[in-house]
Amino acid sequence: MTVWKMFKKALGLRTEPEKIARAAFHRLRPDQRIAWSTLAADEKDRFVVGIFYGDDLPPDYSFYVVSKTSAEVAPLADDSPYRPKDWR
Repeated sequence: MTVWKMFKKALGLRTEPEKIARAAFHRLRPDQRIAWSTLAADEKDRFVVGIFYGDDLPPDYSFYVVSKTSAEVAPLADDSPYRPKDWR
């Protein structure tokens, strides 16, 4: 984890899309602990947010799309462009 990510986590700083995606993740998987989240992409009409969860290393992950216009959130069907490079 980078210094910035540790700092961000310690202060509880998250982007609004991260907050929305984390809330959606908790609704879908209330039994899973979120290890961290990241804004993976800021695209024209949407944000892509990665949620990394569980206690395994590397953790499991899911990516969510958050609409810029409606703030609707949905799991991303094809996350291959956003996966961590070492896990592709």
